[in-house]
Amino acid sequence: MSYPASGIHTATPVSFPSQHSHSNNVGGHGGPPIGGGGGGGGGPPAGGAPVPDSYFTESKKGEVNELKVLLKNFATERDPQRKRDIIKKVIAYMTLGIDVSRLFTDMMLAIETRDLVIKKMVYLYLCNYAHSHPDLAQMCTNTLQKDCGNEDPMVRGLALRSLCSLNLPQMVEYISEPLRKSLQDHHAYVRKTGVMGILKLFYLDREAFQECNFTDILYDMLRDVDPTVVANCIRVLNEVMAKSDNGGMAINRAIMLHLLNRIHEFSEFDLVVVIELVHRYIPANAEEGYQIMNLLDPVLRTSSSAAVLATVKAFLSMVDSIGSTATEIQEIKEQIVSRVKAPLITLVASGSNEGCYVMLKQVEQLVELCPRLFDDEYRQFYIRFNEPTHVKYLKVKILPLLANPDTAPDIVAELAEIVNDNNMQLSRLAIQSMAKIACRNTGGPGAAESIAQRMVDFLDLNVQHVQSEAATALTLMVRKHPELKPVCCQSLARTLRYVEEGSGKASIIWLLGECCDIVQDAPYALEKLIDDYDNLKDIRVKQNLLNATMKIFFARPPETQRMLGRLMIKVTDDVSSQDLHDRGLLYYRLLKSGADPKSILAHIVSNSKSTIPGEILFTEEDDKELRAELMQEFDSLAIIYGKTAVNFIKPEYQVVFK
Repeated sequence: MSYPASGIHTATPVSFPSQHSHSNNVGGHGGPPIGGGGGGGGGPPAGGAPVPDSYFTESKKGEVNELKVLLKNFATERDPQRKRDIIKKVIAYMTLGIDVSRLFTDMMLAIETRDLVIKKMVYLYLCNYAHSHPDLAQMCTNTLQKDCGNEDPMVRGLALRSLCSLNLPQMVEYISEPLRKSLQDHHAYVRKTGVMGILKLFYLDREAFQECNFTDILYDMLRDVDPTVVANCIRVLNEVMAKSDNGGMAINRAIMLHLLNRIHEFSEFDLVVVIELVHRYIPANAEEGYQIMNLLDPVLRTSSSAAVLATVKAFLSMVDSIGSTATEIQEIKEQIVSRVKAPLITLVASGSNEGCYVMLKQVEQLVELCPRLFDDEYRQFYIRFNEPTHVKYLKVKILPLLANPDTAPDIVAELAEIVNDNNMQLSRLAIQSMAKIACRNTGGPGAAESIAQRMVDFLDLNVQHVQSEAATALTLMVRKHPELKPVCCQSLARTLRYVEEGSGKASIIWLLGECCDIVQDAPYALEKLIDDYDNLKDIRVKQNLLNATMKIFFARPPETQRMLGRLMIKVTDDVSSQDLHDRGLLYYRLLKSGADPKSILAHIVSNSKSTIPGEILFTEEDDKELRAELMQEFDSLAIIYGKTAVNFIKPEYQVVFK
């Protein structure tokens, strides 16, 4: 099979309009101007000299006192706009971390207003400082309760949210009744605010939560006509029941089908909340499982990557319930991946760079779950010049997973072009990916030999990182395909003189030891390193030098005996590495014992001569157990990090779904 060269496939650059940052000029003090004044007290003094923080603290204290006077001013009460500007400045100071708690009494008096903007800012202030003035905060309870019955639904919802956000234990008795009434309000905004208020009550006083029987009320509200209210009920139930046996709200067939039949009503964010329930639901039989899949199928046509990924996870979670045998389960998985392939590829190509990376990580997991299904889309994983490096790296890692006898020639040619990239890490990854294609035997007849020849050509390039990585790749290929030795050993002795990186030099030394029966000048190339042993710094080079010299000694004793003796003296006297020192002593005692090491070596070498069949991976690369665990956490940070949640989430924050 021929492996034609191809250029790097790039996309047409897209120009984006420039984005201007809009800053709110709120006077010289960091807030909106009051009257005509402003001044420059909030800015640094002229001259550019550093000023201690106390300067700003002292200057703000005077301004806070000024605000206190203005809030008490009768003229302020008669001018709503002026009052609004003053309160805006108070909130601005509060957001900057300046202590304005001394204004609590004056701000509490400002709550009696019909101006919704002022009321909202005052509520925000009260919630922020209620913990430092609990007695004063309790005095505004009557006003908040009265506003909970206001004719304006915005005021009702705002007052209820603020009442629940005061977070004071003594307020529990004042919260329960407004919450109960809000759940029956005719306006959806008030109802959804009340549902979230129930969660705040749960953390404030769980006994009061149980006494009010809010759990059953929330289950009843799953039939609410407003989808946002329903989604909030699900969120609250999941959190309230997080430590139950279900790891969240209990689900039955009636609830599940009711929610899925209304799936088209939910917004993008609420849609994900509903679909996540499917992950924990176990269908009673295959028919019910397929029914749920059919109800979720329209979600795959949405432009929301979160909803699509949640749907994919929901499909995969039901496979074990639908299939009865291992073969049937694998067939169902392949059918699911085939169905979701097109939406995923579309989202990879159309999303932002960050979204693209997340989608690629999920796709990588699916490619390993069901090999060959994404092979025909391999061109979608070619890198583009305007992509960020992390996306390029991931695409290069995915490409060898898509190689088959038909696609491998194009993929190898594309990777060979990437080797010339100025980005050293990207160049290294391209070489590693080419080696994976050869080691996995996915390229078809002649692929491994063709790739090995490319690696030998890379050794002749005068680029250190390319030479080093190509040598490392050749070691993997020779381990998997010993018959490639004649191809790999063409220029090893010459390359050894020029490679400076420790990993590359160690790899070439290993290859010289493996190919000593073919490379005639192998012992002489290593002898120069033995004579220069004291100048070798990399421990990998020293270890491979010892191993390779031992191999050559058993194959060609007369040429190697003297140099091996000199090396043994140096290694056993070397205290820079305990492992190297002990290994040298082991080899020395083996030779001195009088045993026949040739028979031992012959047994080892005879076992290593056979080609490893199929796509069997090396032991260090075989991570099937980890991949299976990650599939259980699909569509989560576990996929992005490449490790299960228990390895990056503290135990107290873990929720185990059973």
